[in-house]
Amino acid sequence: PIANLLIEANQTAFEVGESAQFQALAENGLGDAFGVSATWQSSNPSVASVGANGEINALSVGQSEITASYQNQVSQPIRVSVVN
Repeated sequence: PIANLLIEANQTAFEVGESAQFQALAENGLGDAFGVSATWQSSNPSVASVGANGEINALSVGQSEITASYQNQVSQPIRVSVVN
């Protein structure tokens, strides 16, 4: 069973037009992490959209929180900021 769901994000500050790839990692009870195909959500998709594979696209100035879900687990949100 999944003990924790994490988001691996190499970048959380963007300029409008930039993009990055986030990855969802599931941890088992032993602390071993492995990549999973998660469902992604952006709290403010007009600022930062997130594709089905975790690709973040910075669309306009502001902030958004990105979350991933997998097998009834929801990650802690990652806050992304977009500047001009």
